[in-house]
Amino acid sequence: MTYCIIADWVLPVSRPPIKNGAVLVKDGRISAVGSADDPPFADLTGIPRLHLPYSLLMAGIVNPHTHLDNSLCPHLSQVYRGFYYWIGRMAEFVRNETEGSTQRAIEIGAQLSLKAGVTAVGDISRSGSSATILPAWGLRGIVFGELICLSERESVDHLSFLENWLALPSLGVAKGLAPHSPYTVLPEMLKKAVLIARKTGCLISLHLGESPFERSFFHDQEVVPEVVRPIVSLLPKGVTPVQYAGEVGLLSHPCLLVHCIVLTETDLPRLADSKAWIVHCPRSNQNLKVGQIPLSQLLNAGGRVCVGTDGLASVPSLDPKEEVAFAIQLGQMRRREYASLEPDQWLSLITLQPARALRLGHKIGSLDPGKDADCALFISPEPTSDPYEFLFRRLDASVVFIQGRPRWVDPTVQEACSRFFSLVEGHPLFPSSPKKKEMKAEALPA
Repeated sequence: MTYCIIADWVLPVSRPPIKNGAVLVKDGRISAVGSADDPPFADLTGIPRLHLPYSLLMAGIVNPHTHLDNSLCPHLSQVYRGFYYWIGRMAEFVRNETEGSTQRAIEIGAQLSLKAGVTAVGDISRSGSSATILPAWGLRGIVFGELICLSERESVDHLSFLENWLALPSLGVAKGLAPHSPYTVLPEMLKKAVLIARKTGCLISLHLGESPFERSFFHDQEVVPEVVRPIVSLLPKGVTPVQYAGEVGLLSHPCLLVHCIVLTETDLPRLADSKAWIVHCPRSNQNLKVGQIPLSQLLNAGGRVCVGTDGLASVPSLDPKEEVAFAIQLGQMRRREYASLEPDQWLSLITLQPARALRLGHKIGSLDPGKDADCALFISPEPTSDPYEFLFRRLDASVVFIQGRPRWVDPTVQEACSRFFSLVEGHPLFPSSPKKKEMKAEALPA
């Protein structure tokens, strides 16, 4: 099936915004991108078209780091009191969760992601169950099986489970490993996780340098939380968290290093020369009072950076656009250490760059001919002359397409889209009747 989407603005990411732009989709892939007034769009007689007023069409957003398991976490309404307090509350929450609550949390997280215009995620999953749940919602990306090992017996059993889980077939998403952090995984187990990743070719995700406390764990430190004391006692002393990541072999393997608040001048070139992508989560860092990444220095050193949301335990939404809006404010307030980037650069950090970090850049992340038709359509209440200003505000997606299929349709535009859907109804790329749960925005948390 071939169809066309026309919008007041099209943001391809890989090229400047196109006013009165259009995207031609054929068999789930992008066939052409350009001005709606130019060929081939001016001559598409008889081809279904979707054109809503005051609209903006962009490449689907990619969220490289989240914890959908935590989408029912009660911390949503809590006043954040710092990292240590938060960690304690998280441990309590995890102890009380059930298989049913975890599944419900992932489903709600998937809905909220689609509603934000997200089409692919890098999800940290304690049980690995999101690898079977996310494809049902059409979401793509990588599910990282989380590894937390506070004792040797627990480590062997958990690592064995994850190794078997990696071998199981999955549809629609890839799998990876997520050792939680340097102080929650025994050093030998972290090295084994890296070896497994090399053997299987999977990506690794690791929280690294998430707080100043972590840096102190690599020095003689008397005040250490009892639960992680056995691991902290085994960490090498006098090194930085980034140096430790290099010592266990992580920096020579494709990986995502999340947060990286604690960086020294010697860490910056080391990260730039590694195979790591740094995932920046500005709102989570702010909420947990751990500081912010030295973004200007990292980018100037050549570090590869993308932006993610983290989970709902530490942020109020799963919308990377809101991360960018917050980051723009930080850039204005802290110009010296925090980069003040151009809008198109920020857009790339939530689309093409995280797609590359998840090894999906050849398929998604920009609106280019030959790539999959993963895109999100937004509607403004009024015309806009600046598509970026329009985009980086609290705005839900009206329609989200993944591989050409509509996976989210906001109820407010469903009637306006009905003729378009009727023209393509029944084609294999489209659901013959959208699932109720996919379209029920009122079922989502506020």
